Order: sequence, then structure tokens, then C-alpha cells
Amino acid sequence: MQASAPKSSNRFLVPGAWISAILLAIMLMNLAMSLRSAGWTDGLGVLGFIVLGGFLFGLAMSYTRWSGLFPLLQSLVVGTVWVLMLVGRTPEIPDGVVGVERVVVIGQNLWNWFMLLFGESPARSNLVFILELAILMWWLGYLSAWAVFREGRVWRAIIPIGLVLVVNVYFGPASLGFHLAIFIICALLLAVRSNLSEQEINWRIEGIRYPNDIQFDFLRDGFILAVAVMLLAFFLPNAGGNGALASAVDPLREPWYDIQQEWGRLFSTLNYQGGTAGVAAFGDTLTLG
Repeated sequence: MQASAPKSSNRFLVPGAWISAILLAIMLMNLAMSLRSAGWTDGLGVLGFIVLGGFLFGLAMSYTRWSGLFPLLQSLVVGTVWVLMLVGRTPEIPDGVVGVERVVVIGQNLWNWFMLLFGESPARSNLVFILELAILMWWLGYLSAWAVFREGRVWRAIIPIGLVLVVNVYFGPASLGFHLAIFIICALLLAVRSNLSEQEINWRIEGIRYPNDIQFDFLRDGFILAVAVMLLAFFLPNAGGNGALASAVDPLREPWYDIQQEWGRLFSTLNYQGGTAGVAAFGDTLTLG
């Protein structure tokens, strides 16, 4: 098989790009579902629509010739409208409030929350928490799509998504380990597919022949590797029993406790799954399921 290589200005037109799109979309939607499944508050169902919107917009912008600040400004404007529209439909908005009034309510709650930063009173609404998660999800969707399809840097997409997911799994109920497993599989498959695409481009430039089904072979082997990594992590001895690791974590316990105290005050009405907001939880394990 021989084919011409994609031009440098069309990095996103690499072999199997649609596979990357599916894998990245699954990772993002999996993150949104894990946040909703954690049950921190009502109204988190909008996060799936928000992150999907950010992903599709980032994917579309990757296919343009725009660069620099203009795509970011476009994302800021579109994302603000999309986020406000969906957050304005959550249960935290009082009944009977419609249209622009919803934006006013969101603005008032945000202002009141900022005032709490300089006081000691606890927050009484989860609307700002939903808003902050919504903004985070929009930018995760947009920037991950841009990183993969415009820049060809999959780790700039994988690492931020993984960090948010790990934090949610760590502090959420034990049942969230399933979402972490999905992420690991999709992340490794995305990394494998991206590396293969780079190789295919080089092979086409050099006129090297390769099998038509090479994508399938690599994805199959990547899936086996991902499952093996998860099984290895599941059966390895608990890192929490490592005395050296425990000693390294000890100095972080006090500042972590202070952070949790402040978090518990600013988001005092969240559902902490039976735990107590503000209690230090520097545990030794992360449950996979």
C-alpha cells in the first residue's frame, strides 16, 4: 500500500483520525458520567452536554486555518453562552426564573461565593460548584480536541482528563473505579493509535508498504496491554504499606487538612458520601472497583 502523506498544515488528516475522535469522546463522556455518578449534587447531568459541545467545537476549530488567540477567544465566547444556557437549567435555579433572569441568578450566586472567600461563613448553594465544573469540562473538551487533532500531542489531552478523573474517583464512592478502568483502556489505545499514525505518515513519505489492517492489529495489541496493566495494578501489593512512601506523604497532611477545611466551607452543601467535609483524607489506597 502506498499513499501520499498529509501536508504539514493538515496534521489532523492523519490515518485513523476518526478512531482518535471516538476514543477521546469516550474519555470525555466517561469523565462527565463519573462526576454525575459521584452524586456531589443534583444537576451534574448537564456536564455531558457541555464537554461534548467543547469537544465538537475544538474538533471543528482544529480543521480551520485559524491560530493564535483567535480560536481561544472564539471558544471563550461560545463556551460562555453554552455553559450559561445549560447551567441555567439546573435544579439550583429557582422555579419561575427564565431567560436572562437565569444569568442574573448565576451572577449573583457567583458574586456571593466570591465574598465568602474573604469571610468565614459557609456556602449555602451548589450553583457555583456546578458552574465551575461546567467551565472546566468545556475547556477540557475544547483543549483536548485541539491538542490531539491540531497539535498531535495526545498526552496534553490524556493527562488533564486523567487528573480530574483520579481526583473524582479518590474522593467519590468506591463504585467509580469502573470509570477509571475505561479511561486507562481508552488512553492507552489513543496513545498507541497516535504513535502508529505518525509512523504511517513517515512510511508513506518514504514509500514503505504496510498491511491495510495494521490499525486493527495495533489497537488489538494495545487493548491487551491496557488490560494487562490494569490487572497488574490490581494485584500488586498496596503502595500504602510502603513506609518510605508514607513518610514522604506525612509533611503534606497538615496543609492538605487546611485545604480540605476551606473546601468544606466553600462547598458545605455537597454530598460527601457519608464523609465529613473538611476532614483530612490522605488515604493509602485508590479503589479500582
